[in-house]
Amino acid sequence: MIVRRFLAWIETAPVPARAAATGALARAYLFSPMAEQERAEAEAALTFLLDDEAPDVRRALAEAFAHAEAAPRHLLMALAADQSDIAAIVLRGSSLITDAELIDRAATGDALVQAAVAQRPELSPPVAAALAEVGELEALLALAGNPGAALPGFSMARMVERHGDDARLRDALLGRSDLPIAVRQSLMAAAATAAAAGPDGAAPRAEVAREATERATLALAPGCNPDALAELVSHLKTSGQLTPMLLLRALITGELNLTLAALGALAGMPPRRAAALAAEPHGGGFAALYRKAGLPPALFVPFRAALETALAIIGREGIGPGPYLARRIVTAAIAACAEAGHDGDSRLVLTLRRFEMEAAREEARIAARDMVAQRPAMLALAAVQQALLPDLRADEAEAA
Repeated sequence: MIVRRFLAWIETAPVPARAAATGALARAYLFSPMAEQERAEAEAALTFLLDDEAPDVRRALAEAFAHAEAAPRHLLMALAADQSDIAAIVLRGSSLITDAELIDRAATGDALVQAAVAQRPELSPPVAAALAEVGELEALLALAGNPGAALPGFSMARMVERHGDDARLRDALLGRSDLPIAVRQSLMAAAATAAAAGPDGAAPRAEVAREATERATLALAPGCNPDALAELVSHLKTSGQLTPMLLLRALITGELNLTLAALGALAGMPPRRAAALAAEPHGGGFAALYRKAGLPPALFVPFRAALETALAIIGREGIGPGPYLARRIVTAAIAACAEAGHDGDSRLVLTLRRFEMEAAREEARIAARDMVAQRPAMLALAAVQQALLPDLRADEAEAA
């Protein structure tokens, strides 16, 4: 009887009152004890309200049922197909919507609907993969920033392919703890390319972008365990980034693990075998490894000299990768080029000189930071000396 009076009243009630009454009826259906006939009438009334032309009324339904385990499924699915702002409420919150239904809404909905799916507290790999493939940028941002999304590595790679030029997406993906090393490299390469662009967003010169990408890639190597290093090298090889210049730069900076893993991958042999052959840079085994890796003959002399120097310094002094080590390695490589008769103005020697300059500048930056860090202590010492100066002079005068 109450539901029937409600339906009679709602035909002429203003929208705010209808919306409030709809929310009240939905909560009563969910939480109040009702006879079977009364519950059936209430469900029929709530279903009838799906046709209300006022969005506020249908929104009241969505807000009441979004997190309710006892919500009628036909009501939920109708609301999930409503206009985007109403659909988003149930798509974001209801645990009763299946993966197949979520994938369908991700494929057919707009950015607001997709973002609502992406923001669910838990998101299965199939739904996350579907969003990565078809989602608008705003949905991908929500997906990348959702720690409850079980996002497959290949889907993250697809997101980078589609919208890797967006800094917000790069930052969101880089903040994920489950980001594969290969995708991290792609993101850092995209960021390096963007940073190499001019202030007006003009495309960077290919050489500038390449060198920025190489530096970003090498920054990843120190934190890699053997499995991650193998994954990184495989990705670089597959994507065509495992170039002779990248290997030479890696060697000069002292990243021996990356260099040896890359040599092994290019030569088609295990890293341990490649490392054994590289342990004797002047031996025939290393020369064979170099040729099998397909590296250019013109680089052999500086590459061998750099490898020999790196092995000697790291083995003897235990110095890790850094600008100090890089300067000593590149100096040896330049000297080997001169001894072999390379023109000092050749492209190879100029490249090595540029590596030398980069190492020198980085070494200077580190020294400057150290001096700045030490400055407060030096100022404090100077203040103490200034305060003691009268006493020191008095002692000197007394002694005289």
